[in-house]
Amino acid sequence: MSEPLNSPTSCRSLNGILVLCVAGETTGHVLQQALAAAGTAPTRTVVDLSRVTFMDSPGINILIAAHTALAHAGGWLRLAAATASVRGTLQIVGLDHVIDCRATLHRGLST
Repeated sequence: MSEPLNSPTSCRSLNGILVLCVAGETTGHVLQQALAAAGTAPTRTVVDLSRVTFMDSPGINILIAAHTALAHAGGWLRLAAATASVRGTLQIVGLDHVIDCRATLHRGLST
């Protein structure tokens, strides 16, 4: 079931994996709000970036913090379907070497 938030974000669970779908200009505040709304139960999370047009540096920092927290809990964070501009940003800052980035949401959900 999807849960709309007070931002261009939604979340749902598929086979025990939390899927966060974000859209538009994704800031640290938007990501922090989405992760907080998702709660702490799922330790496997995929962030669907297919509709993101821009991500700021606080957004990148939130992804790093979420990745670290989930890894310490025995889980993982994956980024999926990043747009070309966002993928370029992830590559410039080296985040694609820190967090598992998948070309599609389907690949992000595969174990």
